[in-house]
Amino acid sequence: MICSHVLERTPRPDLVIDEMYRVLRPGGGAYLTFLDMHPFHHTEGVLCDYHRFKRDAIGLLLCDGKSYDGPQGGGLGHVAVNFAPKRVQPWVQRVANVVDKRRPTTATDVFYVSAIR
Repeated sequence: MICSHVLERTPRPDLVIDEMYRVLRPGGGAYLTFLDMHPFHHTEGVLCDYHRFKRDAIGLLLCDGKSYDGPQGGGLGHVAVNFAPKRVQPWVQRVANVVDKRRPTTATDVFYVSAIR
């Protein structure tokens, strides 16, 4: 099951996770993304933007599963890319790749998580 870039747009992500575990067979897996430091991206009348997630919140949401694991996305550099004006993002991306390799941090723009029931 894949749930990518959805949970921040859901008023009750806990209900989505509960349904995910309900429909997964025992031993079944899911891939999820949880946005952390990411710009607000609401589209009036179409898509809402409700949440950002930290490791503690992810652990709380996935506590009913057998296991879960996942790396964080980029560091501060990639967070900066998300907030940079579109016209300079390609340049900022190149700098971000260097910065994030040389300066590890707990800051991230997204968590990539796999969960197993």
